[in-house]
Amino acid sequence: MGDFGERYYNEREMFDLFSSAGFVDIKVSWCSFAHIDMIDPLFRFARKVEPFVEQRIPQLAYNICVSGKRPEE
Repeated sequence: MGDFGERYYNEREMFDLFSSAGFVDIKVSWCSFAHIDMIDPLFRFARKVEPFVEQRIPQLAYNICVSGKRPEE
């Protein structure tokens, strides 16, 4: 695999990033890659390989989803 200078953040790093930007009520969760809007046959293929990828290469299987609120001034 090539090194494209990609950086994968973990849950704590994303929480800290949002917190340092002033957000409150921060929620961090993982979203499976196969649950996005894909057309068939791509969606069917993603569903088939999803368990393998989730177990062996979780950084490719999931997206970290973060939400937060800006405090009212």
